[in-house]
Amino acid sequence: MNLYLIRHGQTESNSQGRYLGSFDDELSLQGVNEIKKVREYIKTIHFDKVFSSERKRALDCAKILADKEIICEYRLNERDFGIFENKTYSEICDKHPLEKKAWEENWIDYRIPEGESVSEVYNRVVEFMRELEKENCENCLIVTHGGIIRLIYCYILGGDLNIFWKFASENGSISIVKFQYDNWFIDSIIQLNSMGSE
Repeated sequence: MNLYLIRHGQTESNSQGRYLGSFDDELSLQGVNEIKKVREYIKTIHFDKVFSSERKRALDCAKILADKEIICEYRLNERDFGIFENKTYSEICDKHPLEKKAWEENWIDYRIPEGESVSEVYNRVVEFMRELEKENCENCLIVTHGGIIRLIYCYILGGDLNIFWKFASENGSISIVKFQYDNWFIDSIIQLNSMGSE
């Protein structure tokens, strides 16, 4: 099985460095163009299934990329940042200093008020991946978020959440991961928008 993990295109909140989870932001013009490049790159691939986060920025990208039914999957939704949602780091420091301190001291298990912890999000990602392993598919397209893609890497590499910070995931990037002989591996990470093709 080949999974094509696509991070949604840029939004205005992304360009401003805001923590964007449950907030439903629109794609910017740049974001639409990023996904059009992805569509061109994958146009010859037949996908057996197409999954998308429920968030509008991801689902809009999936509609650009897919010519078949899109399965909306809540487990692919980005982490809910609760009271930090759609704020910059500076705004979080100013408005929620105690919560920010607790978050940084235990970034994996701290549940942001009105939001989620990283470990909670990871658990739903694991559940999704284990169900996917039972699918009889050659190629699957998954349109989701940077945090979810990095948690999928963590799952593939043995479940150590501390490696979350060892990978980047740019808007409009393509990560190809494969499941063969009951084993996941990362095949390639393609940053189309860093290849001088604009």
